Amino acid sequence: MTRLTYDTNIYISGIFWRGNPRKLIEKAIGKEVELFVSKDILSELETVLQRDFKADKRRTEQITNNILKISQLIEVRTSVNAIKRDPGDNKILACAVDSKSEYLVSGDVHLLDLKEYKGINIVTASEMLKILKK
Repeated sequence: MTRLTYDTNIYISGIFWRGNPRKLIEKAIGKEVELFVSKDILSELETVLQRDFKADKRRTEQITNNILKISQLIEVRTSVNAIKRDPGDNKILACAVDSKSEYLVSGDVHLLDLKEYKGINIVTASEMLKILKK
């Protein structure tokens, strides 16, 4: 089974809009992929939900709990400093490294520009869906 880490923007897009990020979340719900998440990713997600989408604490916890149902929470031990322009993105890479993900799926240009990091392919949601169809 394909091992994946989703960037926060994939979760946000998948929750609020239809499209490829939603399809990727559905792949995780259907256990078609093995999805990994870290406390740092969940924390960033909660911040974005509350700040940008005015989600209250109950709604934020509900979303977080739903993500935990479809993913494996890992403890990140690796420190990554690969992205200088947006250091916050390093936590996504660290989760992908420690979970031994094959792919990191993101819509973030800072991550996508890397294309690959320590054997982890960094792709868009659209690219990931094409890979999974093969």
